[in-house]
Amino acid sequence: MEQFSSSETHLFILWQHARSEETRILQDIGGRFEIVAVREVHWSRVSENFTRFYGQKLPPGSFKEEHCGGGAFLAVIVRDRHPLYENRLTSKGERLVNANLFDAKQRYREWTGGGHRVHATDSEAETRHNLALLFGVNLAEFTAAHPHPWNGGVETVRADLAGAGGWTSLRQLFSTLNATINYLVLRNFEWLPDQFATEEHGDIDLLTDSLEEMVFLTNGRKVFPGPNRVHYAVPIGGEEVLFDFRHFSDHYYDTTWEKAMLANRQWHERGFPVLAREDYFYSLLYHAVVHKPQIAPDYVEKLTRLARELRVPHTESADFSHAPESKRLLDFFLKRKGYFYVRPKDQSVQFNDVLLLSQRPAVVEPEALEALPLLRPLPSLLSARKLVEHEGRAWFSAVYDDRQTIIKQTTGDLAWRDGALLRKLDGPNFPRVLEVGQEAGWSWAAFERVEGRSLVDVLPKVGKTPAKLAQFFKKCLGILTALKDAGITHRDIHLHNFLIREGHPVLIDFGWAVSDDLPCFTPQDLGDAGRPPDGSFCDVYAMGQVFAACVPLGSHLFEPLIKLMTDPSARRRVTSLPVLKQLLKGLPLPEEWPHPPLFATHRREGEAPPWQETVERILSRTRQRLAKQEAEAARLVLEHGLACQPQSVELRTALEELLKPLLPVAHPVAPAPQKSSSRWTFTGLRQRLEKIRRNIFPTSASA
Repeated sequence: MEQFSSSETHLFILWQHARSEETRILQDIGGRFEIVAVREVHWSRVSENFTRFYGQKLPPGSFKEEHCGGGAFLAVIVRDRHPLYENRLTSKGERLVNANLFDAKQRYREWTGGGHRVHATDSEAETRHNLALLFGVNLAEFTAAHPHPWNGGVETVRADLAGAGGWTSLRQLFSTLNATINYLVLRNFEWLPDQFATEEHGDIDLLTDSLEEMVFLTNGRKVFPGPNRVHYAVPIGGEEVLFDFRHFSDHYYDTTWEKAMLANRQWHERGFPVLAREDYFYSLLYHAVVHKPQIAPDYVEKLTRLARELRVPHTESADFSHAPESKRLLDFFLKRKGYFYVRPKDQSVQFNDVLLLSQRPAVVEPEALEALPLLRPLPSLLSARKLVEHEGRAWFSAVYDDRQTIIKQTTGDLAWRDGALLRKLDGPNFPRVLEVGQEAGWSWAAFERVEGRSLVDVLPKVGKTPAKLAQFFKKCLGILTALKDAGITHRDIHLHNFLIREGHPVLIDFGWAVSDDLPCFTPQDLGDAGRPPDGSFCDVYAMGQVFAACVPLGSHLFEPLIKLMTDPSARRRVTSLPVLKQLLKGLPLPEEWPHPPLFATHRREGEAPPWQETVERILSRTRQRLAKQEAEAARLVLEHGLACQPQSVELRTALEELLKPLLPVAHPVAPAPQKSSSRWTFTGLRQRLEKIRRNIFPTSASA
């Protein structure tokens, strides 16, 4: 029980079918509360007003209208001098309500035959809602206009709810929404409420916790069909103004973030709620990065200005026109808050798959930032994490990308060792070391920024033909030769540690590499995916695993080479690089693959492969291609959607089984002539993809 010393203003409504007890009820109200005003209200839009007042669809002749009556009703505004709040069982469950009003309402409902012929507010928040809709005034205005007790007169009001038939102005709409619903204006509010739209932004974006109630309150008309479209036209000043009503669980932003936005909202000086400063900046950054194909110039200007005005940390030198840098800044905020990137349910909203899939989220662990001083502005930080714990000591790493150089920073001498080892190597297959240094307790190394793409991303191009793949393997064997000549064992060769620059493989990440003069401890699980069964380190064996991952699924052309490099027995394994080069040179290779090449991509140990989510995402983006170019679409789906460890025979077998619906035969017993083979393979793909397409997209037209 809560007793309040200050008085509260509340409201009773005696609907038409309760007015037979009007005199008795007014006498009882007068004995318990101070009556402030009594108004007889006449509506012309009865069902529409009931719908908007109660926030639920109530068509003409609804039970509510028949039960309460659509004729004139009495609104009694009272002042409760001694409000008392207690829990009561309501139609919405047990709630804390003003017990004085609630108990009186229940009494009057009994007097009028039961049901809901008498309405009363449970709190002053509900009073604000009712006054704003019924009479178009806020509570403060009404209280100021009625300082004295009721004089006994009944005022007649012939008016529908505020906004019925359209709003006179955006100010009137905002004033009503302020009193009736939890909402805020997301962005582009600088010109509100005097101007509805600008050339750059043609609608008003609102966020609310109740889409249905917002639509009823505003008299919004849905512009586009579809369950997740939130574009509405609201009649204001004789014209239709366009709004987007974003709401909880629409995945426009993370729902947890949307709830925090409303909880932390602030009031703009022109009379409507907006986002708090931090939410405003980062929601705008999210919108520009995630919801747009590229960051528009006006957003770059606005973000730069806001970062300066709001003094957003770590943005002093940020370039918001650079999408990857902007995304990294966004990554840090989302991770710090525990929010996530989410795909909007409204499919008309852009979702920047290209950026989000090509740019891995920055991995930032607070303890790493505590252990290592910040060398560059935060937006240039790619990762900051704990590498390993060894003999009771934690080793941390941070990596920066300032667009000219890559800077690696670690506790101890790991980064310095990385640079020192790479300085022993030269040529296009290794990053060039620019500078190295050591401080007390940590070290750093600056490398040239390799302008290339991950091997995983360009694998179809690298393995376009057997000859191209053989040329790539030859260059990789050259890398092993350079390592051996320099006396270096890399110890962590895998697919993700290769970049392709101007056709040349570039081996990166020498953090755990060793040589006779630069030894290093061995972290647990280092290079597990590329180590022989005996647990030793063998760069030839690891490179053989990379080769296996580069060979199209179902192909055995390079099997003689790969088997010798990856033999589990160190005694039988061939590690002589001249021998391996000669063997590669002597392999009989056809000009083209026997069937369209399909590749499986490698993933790190413990990294979850994006099976279902990625496949579905790419399928949804390639509906038209799937209908018209079946073979190309199938390759795109599988190359990007499948992931496996190349040395896992079980998983590779499972992947080849998965391909059977797409390819007629994985290994034809007798190859057909080249001309008919190509047509035969495509025909098989076409037939099977057409069947798959019908299963996935049953409503789409046949190709």
